[in-house]
Amino acid sequence: MLITLAVAFVTGNFAYAEDASSKVLRTPMLNVNSVLVGQTTSEVVDEEHEAYFAKYIVPIMVAADEEFQNISYWVPWSTSGLNWHDAAVNIIERADNEIYKNYGIDFKIVGFTMWNSDNSLMFDEDRLEELAEELNWQPSIRGNIILVGFTAQEMYYNGVSTYGIAFNVSRDDRKVMLMQTKLYWADDNIFQHEISHLLGVNNDDCVAVDCVMSSLPVELKFWTEDSWIFAVFDTVDYSYISHHYCPHCEAIVLEGLKPYINTMQDRSSSGYGVRGILPLGVFPL
Repeated sequence: MLITLAVAFVTGNFAYAEDASSKVLRTPMLNVNSVLVGQTTSEVVDEEHEAYFAKYIVPIMVAADEEFQNISYWVPWSTSGLNWHDAAVNIIERADNEIYKNYGIDFKIVGFTMWNSDNSLMFDEDRLEELAEELNWQPSIRGNIILVGFTAQEMYYNGVSTYGIAFNVSRDDRKVMLMQTKLYWADDNIFQHEISHLLGVNNDDCVAVDCVMSSLPVELKFWTEDSWIFAVFDTVDYSYISHHYCPHCEAIVLEGLKPYINTMQDRSSSGYGVRGILPLGVFPL
């Protein structure tokens, strides 16, 4: 019988801070290696049930750049990995399963498209701007649909590699985020962290340890993710392992979710993948 191991120790210093007045908000990338060490029991979530009973439905358009389209996303149950489409669904749905259980939020993928990232760009803010402009993601055109971009290109801020970045909606109302994929057990948390910025939360809003917006460092030895056990033995931001919100961040998120309140008209299906992969610049609006 396998035993679930999830051990974390909180250290005393903040790992990362960012000016909330910035146009964008980002997550730093940590040099973490982890080893798959075992498996526990798995859990199956009924997507149709989730979509019907969700308090909020957040529509998401997934966009992959040409590098991400050529990835093989490592997953613990497959030696061949996942293609970009399935990788994006896997990350978003894993976050969705947790945030639905905690807060009744359903991330609903409404379509997929591609974008061409400029290889000469190095700064994360430039690449985020490129994504938004190339796909013309303006609230007056796209409404409240959130654009979630995936890239396999490196992104940097002040010489530090970054994991994800999103517009600060208090200064820029474009609902666009961009992320890389590096760690299976953390990718879904980073997705939730970045999309929370688009719901109004800043990094310095967090007032607790167990919060997906927390930058408190955690000394992590073992971690379980979707029935798989990983040996980490490294220090990570708490945002890498939490799907919860502290009371302050939760209040901001719930305010930001008001446009996404579920109605009877929305309660038809989970919706992800039903439209297939769309040509560049074509969206189901």
